[in-house]
Amino acid sequence: MQATRITPVGLGLPVEGGRIADKATTSFADWLAQALDRLNADQVNAERAAVRVAAGDVANLHEAFLAMQKASLSLMLAVQVRNKAIEAYQEVFRMPL
Repeated sequence: MQATRITPVGLGLPVEGGRIADKATTSFADWLAQALDRLNADQVNAERAAVRVAAGDVANLHEAFLAMQKASLSLMLAVQVRNKAIEAYQEVFRMPL
């Protein structure tokens, strides 16, 4: 059995030679907008899959449930990132000048 190299998680950051590049080509606002677009696309795909399941138009039921689970996990991740950002903002706000 041959071991394969682990690749970086796709966070939208430029990767050069298996390492994240030092200079980002996109701004944080662009990265955040892309992440929210992907989250929205996951939610739309899950909704479509649920409608197809309800209508009985699904050939592969597991694919529909995978789409719904992916959307659920994406939303939970987004909520946790939002919570951490709010906590960080509150912590900075509490700092004495």
